[in-house]
Amino acid sequence: MAGLAACSSPLPSQVCATSLTYTTTYTTAVKRELDLVFVIDDSAAMAGWQAQLASQLPLLGALGACEECPSPRDVHIGVVSSDLGVGAALNAAIPGCSGQGDGGQFRYQPEGMCTDTTLDPGATFISNTGDDWNFSTPGDAAGSGVGKVFECIAQLGDGGCGFGQPLAALDRALGADGQPPPAANAGFLRPDATLGIVFISSEDDCSVRADSTLFSASSATGPLTHYRCNQAGHVCQAPNGDSIAPFIAPPPGVMTADGVPTVSLENCQSNEAGELTPVSKFVADIKALKPDPDNQILVSAIVGPPSPYAVEWVASAASGGAAWPRVAPSCGTEDADGNGAFGEPGVRLTQFATSFPDSVVSSICDPSYTEAFVALDESVASDFGPPPCLPANIETRTDSAGNTYPDCVVTEHLTVAGSAQDISIPPCLGPPGDTACWQLAPGAQGCSGPGQQVIVQNEPVGPDPAQYSASIRVSCQLPPPGDGGACPD
Repeated sequence: MAGLAACSSPLPSQVCATSLTYTTTYTTAVKRELDLVFVIDDSAAMAGWQAQLASQLPLLGALGACEECPSPRDVHIGVVSSDLGVGAALNAAIPGCSGQGDGGQFRYQPEGMCTDTTLDPGATFISNTGDDWNFSTPGDAAGSGVGKVFECIAQLGDGGCGFGQPLAALDRALGADGQPPPAANAGFLRPDATLGIVFISSEDDCSVRADSTLFSASSATGPLTHYRCNQAGHVCQAPNGDSIAPFIAPPPGVMTADGVPTVSLENCQSNEAGELTPVSKFVADIKALKPDPDNQILVSAIVGPPSPYAVEWVASAASGGAAWPRVAPSCGTEDADGNGAFGEPGVRLTQFATSFPDSVVSSICDPSYTEAFVALDESVASDFGPPPCLPANIETRTDSAGNTYPDCVVTEHLTVAGSAQDISIPPCLGPPGDTACWQLAPGAQGCSGPGQQVIVQNEPVGPDPAQYSASIRVSCQLPPPGDGGACPD
């Protein structure tokens, strides 16, 4: 999401090069359509977060409406649980787990203490398009109508399957897995809209292939707990430097912490060759939904930090006194009975989120979740800011016709009507005309001292900014380094 705001490459102080280039990109317009899907963990591990979710959800829903935006935003908001059941492992008889769980279908019934969503009959997701919406809850001093409806729907509780599959649930909900989306989700995803994805989970993803028996009682992959997901889905660096899956049994010479055998692991990532569905597949599936995924998809993951990552062997009543392995919380505190407000390392969910240029990853243990989500609104506000300040010492060049101008390349990235294109914009070399061109001018806004800004005349976009997204990339040549590019010995 940070990529939607103006950004620039830092000016190097000393480099081993014979030339220097300064590059910056800034947004000039953001299409107002936003399809925002929340994937929320509803397993027992979320028990300790219910009070916080109750206070945060209406704020998140209101941010999606972006009521303070300069022009109305056309927003769809859908809610999906992480519960996809246990598939082929029906013999596991795990409490809260059915065969297919919610199947990626949007949740639209009232939850928690709410008794009426006020959604229109037949509506399965929130739709708010400026002066047109599909619910009757009013906005008032107590909060926005969108936020109130979202809170009513999104308090999913903690009674879902303990083997959450948020990545597969997202794939299924949007029909990104190659099959049509559930009937209740029809009409949610619009081809030209920006897609926003928000994960809220205290445990990592455990998405398995349809024929997996990972959740079967007969599986040899350790006790029938969520630790199976870590063991099957992660690969880490052991203290001796080896790349391994998290241990099932304590290794020889294991150290203890407060009397508990504990091994710290480093650099954990998704085991793409393991029993869980590779994260890369989900990334490819979701990116395939958009013609310009780097600019049309925003991802926010509110999860347990991926590190520290420690495996510990703890005896409890649930284990019958045996020392079972588990991943220690990377934030918060897990009680002996598995409750408490904690987050386990969100390795796969973090890896998914950071595979998208516009992404934010924050901790589920943060006191407020709005910072992880506010970038969606900031991206809308950023398109009305001035172009960034450029250095004053940009080189010049002279073309074959004898025209001299700043040595810059200006390109517009335009997404409209479901297609994306890059348009090369030439410099302005004569009196103003009807064609697109650029020039440098003293920075009237946002620049101090000798700075300057690029000004695009007749930007090649349509008259209605609600129908397109556009960004400008400026790359300028700077004077070569004073040392001639020599590298130190």
